[in-house]
Amino acid sequence: MKREQQIPAQHDLDPVPHKQPPPQSEETKATHDKICAMTYYFSSTGNTLYLLALQPQRSRKLTFSGYLAPSEIASVLLGRSLYLVGGDANHTPVALTHEIVIPPDSDSASSVPATRRADLNVARCGIGLLACGHNTIFSAGGCVYSGTWKSLAAAERYDRHRDCWESMPSLKEKKAYVCLCETRGFLYAVGGYTYPSGSTASSKTIERIQASSPYTEWTELFVTDPDKVWNPRRGCGGIAISEGQMLIFGGICKPSGYASSFLVSVEEDTGETTVRALEPMKEGGGHWNHQKNVVKVGDSVYAICYKQNVHIFDTITRSWSAIKASQWKPS
Repeated sequence: MKREQQIPAQHDLDPVPHKQPPPQSEETKATHDKICAMTYYFSSTGNTLYLLALQPQRSRKLTFSGYLAPSEIASVLLGRSLYLVGGDANHTPVALTHEIVIPPDSDSASSVPATRRADLNVARCGIGLLACGHNTIFSAGGCVYSGTWKSLAAAERYDRHRDCWESMPSLKEKKAYVCLCETRGFLYAVGGYTYPSGSTASSKTIERIQASSPYTEWTELFVTDPDKVWNPRRGCGGIAISEGQMLIFGGICKPSGYASSFLVSVEEDTGETTVRALEPMKEGGGHWNHQKNVVKVGDSVYAICYKQNVHIFDTITRSWSAIKASQWKPS
């Protein structure tokens, strides 16, 4: 599962000082939605970031310095900053968090620094991430290596203004590569990868918790599957497309493979959950083990999978299209 890297000890991974993030101005908050009309593909090989702005479509390539990213690192875009979280350094779990501020289009810089932020409370890789609003990142699940791979149930919330991770109640099920979504004030954890007794298995559970403190406990939802298509899956993509409805797609799943997609509807009061099958993704679909690079702009959802194709879902016609990597990715 993991690739071997020559990575220094964790305390040497980041020479950039840990700086308190600057407070966000009202202007920064006002432009948040415009900035978020962007998706990305992050490659730890060469510390390279490929950006695709969506209105209008334009692409950009950046490299970053000051941090040698480990394998299995998780990433998420919050405003105009990409956050890199956790990872695995040759079977040593990483707790580090780094922020890469994306320069405006008027800035022709091709290289930017990675600045260290607060460490996770629980070092791990394979983390599910979700950015909410202007200030918050949620993390859930993950795994560590200690002779064999072990899944974790840890969940945390990052506050950008205070630059700190706070612990949340643990997931009901220990798992890595969880898909996180938020709708109607609830945080949802979908699927994941479990490592019981040294074996590997995907999960089909959907859990939810209140997305603001004081937190209660995660609740596993009862799923109705009239199409009989909801199989265990890990590394899937997902996003809320309307109140109480989530688009879940891709991931590693047997027997439906990488291209399946679903509409997950949740009753707010009861938590009753219904999964309906949607048409398969184009270009073979894909999975999203480490990157939360899914964004909704108008009536369309955009995401870039590990094959670096851009997948586009029309929420009106409920149909998929795709842009091949060769058509958008800068060299």
